[in-house]
Amino acid sequence: PAVTRILVVDDQPVMRAGLSAVLRGEPGLVPVGATSPDNGVLPAIKRTEPDVLLLAVHLPAIDELVLTRRVKRQANAPAVVLYARQPDETLSVAAGLAGADGLVSRLSGPEALFDAIRMAARGEL
Repeated sequence: PAVTRILVVDDQPVMRAGLSAVLRGEPGLVPVGATSPDNGVLPAIKRTEPDVLLLAVHLPAIDELVLTRRVKRQANAPAVVLYARQPDETLSVAAGLAGADGLVSRLSGPEALFDAIRMAARGEL
């Protein structure tokens, strides 16, 4: 099976470490790095060349949506999966307009996260 490279972006160090650990335990998913949103996401993308950017969304989601737009404007941009505590219809529409490739709830189980990452990596929406 193909390997999907993932860059984890979250402002909380414990969440970055936890998400990376969970992803490492799933065959075919390889976390290639973790960074905070204000720590140079675009340079981290160039350095790690992920297939998927897993981007945590906090309320308000304005900054994450702006970051999503910036990422998607880059040549060879990775897929972007937003990871939100309580995704609702408003966030779903805004995420789509920003160019996000997936949206998953933090309250769902790991399988939903893995599925969203794999679908985004394959370009399935």
